[in-house]
Amino acid sequence: IHGMLRLFGNSALVPERSLAYEAGVRTGEAWGGHIAGSRLSVFRSDVDDLISFKYVGAVELVPNFLYYNLKRARIEGVEGTLDLRFGRTALTLNAALPRGRDVITGKRLNDSGVPRTSIELLTPVPRLLPNGAVAMRWRWNDAITDVDPSLARSAFSVTSIEVSTIMSGGGAAKNVSTS
Repeated sequence: IHGMLRLFGNSALVPERSLAYEAGVRTGEAWGGHIAGSRLSVFRSDVDDLISFKYVGAVELVPNFLYYNLKRARIEGVEGTLDLRFGRTALTLNAALPRGRDVITGKRLNDSGVPRTSIELLTPVPRLLPNGAVAMRWRWNDAITDVDPSLARSAFSVTSIEVSTIMSGGGAAKNVSTS
């Protein structure tokens, strides 16, 4: 988030204080090994004096932001992961639905995250590459629309394909100097 903006410190900041709750369920292997594991959790944090940042103008078209304390904030959400196995092929599904609000004004927090999901498929390819694997990943992030306009962005997705291998070998190092 800090790549296209300048973020300045603030000597008037006070420490955050929060009360956080989290509840979740985690499973291990099930359905004959097709489900390697899963996790579902819900969370909530009530924060006094949350350290956040606000827009304070732009210089040479680069937005400037300043850290400040937000009197009362609530950050909450749901996260889940499902790990599936089909032979040596793995499929992982992830989703998160975070939400952060200023308790006093009801406005969305600039930096509390957005709904997102990802899918990863990993399969070995020993015939193509010794000890090799191919991973395909897709990630989607929701739009940011109801925050400071300088931080707004459209929803986006990223797709990637990775080919990897593990090479093994031997080697040795010798002490060539002693002092």
